[in-house]
Amino acid sequence: MSPFTTCSISNATMPSAVTTASSNVTMPVHTLDPGKALESATERFIKANVKSKEVFENASKHLPAGNTRTTLFAPPFPISAVSGSGSEIVLT
Repeated sequence: MSPFTTCSISNATMPSAVTTASSNVTMPVHTLDPGKALESATERFIKANVKSKEVFENASKHLPAGNTRTTLFAPPFPISAVSGSGSEIVLT
């Protein structure tokens, strides 16, 4: 199941709310403040990726910015993976 929301929009109708499939969070489109939306998404990301945050905090003690790919870094922290094979990855 994809964590992304698919929404069809025609010229005649606009959606009144967006619901993400993975979290069942509904946010009104017309009243959505970008700052609040980002803050909410960041909070959900941190709660969903506790182990990755721990790995990042430990790595930050030894590496500048906590990783070796600072040009690809996106806050609040990168996802860490244990292994991968083909199109599948195993997250920490």
